[in-house]
Amino acid sequence: MKIGFIMLWTLLAIFLLFVIFYIIGLIDKKVNTVDIAYGLGYIIAAILPWILSEDGAFMIERKIIMTSLILLWGLRIAIFLTLRSFGKDETTKEDRRFKVFRDDWGKTFWWRSFVQLYVSQVFLIFIIGFPAIVTNAGTETGLQVTDYVGIGIWIIGFFFEFTGDLQMYLFKKKPENKGKIMSKGLWKYSRHPNYFGEITMWLGIFILGLYPYGTLNIVGIISPIIIALALIFVSGIPLAEKRYEENTEYQEYKKRTNALIPWFPKK
Repeated sequence: MKIGFIMLWTLLAIFLLFVIFYIIGLIDKKVNTVDIAYGLGYIIAAILPWILSEDGAFMIERKIIMTSLILLWGLRIAIFLTLRSFGKDETTKEDRRFKVFRDDWGKTFWWRSFVQLYVSQVFLIFIIGFPAIVTNAGTETGLQVTDYVGIGIWIIGFFFEFTGDLQMYLFKKKPENKGKIMSKGLWKYSRHPNYFGEITMWLGIFILGLYPYGTLNIVGIISPIIIALALIFVSGIPLAEKRYEENTEYQEYKKRTNALIPWFPKK
């Protein structure tokens, strides 16, 4: 099957996944299901092109590695977002983010949530997952130097994201830390080590997918760029730090600690 048809089928499959989870959310009267679908969408973006690729080329090293990395990341993000989203609000059992939308949108929530929360994620996943889609649709064998570089960068990113999230989870779990600022472990060297890890992982995915189609895969650079722009300027750092604008302890922490790239604290 040609790469264009593989991309189309992959996009439709991701869309169908979000439709299913949207219906589940309507029935359950909460849209937290979009978070679960987000992680699973990337898994579809990796596995389906692999299945649809020409000559049933399953046992290609690059495909196995690419799919394994996406699978590991997708399952981690799906589990993490599920744990974070469910049970946050005692009355609706819906995450505060979505409760605000539900209150603001009123009677239009049922269709606006579908378009703005679910459908928008379909195209986001397709664009960010583009390097994986193109790579797994190919039939080229043999690993190149760029593949090893990409794998190494991805491992570094996964370490920062997984470790950073775990350290923050364990910190917040302790009652004595309520109201305190996390500034230990990786958080001593970056205010957002998990975001640094996220950007680094997708940079690794892009580099891993450089070889198969050449020019077409170079377009995949948009993947880590979008991730970086979103986390640095839109939904990541700005939203995370907005709640601490009046917190003196956090402002001191902010002065001595890099926002994203880990480095030694300023004196």
